[in-house]
Amino acid sequence: MKDKIKSISIAIIIIIALLAFTIYTMYEILTSPKILTLVFIFIIAVMLFFVKHKRKITFGVFELLLGIICAINPYISKHFDINLLVDTDNLLLTIAGIFMMIQAFENIIKGMNAKKIMLSKYLRKWGFDKW
Repeated sequence: MKDKIKSISIAIIIIIALLAFTIYTMYEILTSPKILTLVFIFIIAVMLFFVKHKRKITFGVFELLLGIICAINPYISKHFDINLLVDTDNLLLTIAGIFMMIQAFENIIKGMNAKKIMLSKYLRKWGFDKW
């Protein structure tokens, strides 16, 4: 019995020592601005995930605004040139913004359906019932 307790104690001490050594050697990496920024971004993403599930309309509007900003940002700060559309980075940002806006509209409609704000009569009125 004493040998078993002694073995477990030694194993725990070794594990704690290895953990302490790992934390000590990784301290600079773990506290670097890049890692802290990634952790901060992850925390924001988790918080927005819960907002999305509780308040779909609000999240959809927020997502729509971000999509618009994402899509037009590459072209606002520069002198507009048609060649900017061919630039891969600008094109990817524009496509990402468009997809964000599509997802935003979907979230807004889901939120409205959940709150029983039916758009069907307005959609029929505007001719969207033929789809």
